[in-house]
Amino acid sequence: MLSLDARHKTFVLECFKIFGILSKNHHYDVLQILHLIKRVGKNPLNLSRAL
Repeated sequence: MLSLDARHKTFVLECFKIFGILSKNHHYDVLQILHLIKRVGKNPLNLSRAL
C-alpha cells in the first residue's frame, strides 16, 4: 500500500495537475481519484468500500 504524508503533498498535487491537463479523460480520472482521497481521508477504514 502506498502511504504519503504531508512531505509529499506538493509533489502529488503537481503530478495531479499535470496529469489532469493532458486530456479530458485524464482530467476526469484525476477528479475521481481526488474525490476518492477526500472520502477515504475522512475515514480510512472505508478504503475497501470506496474502491
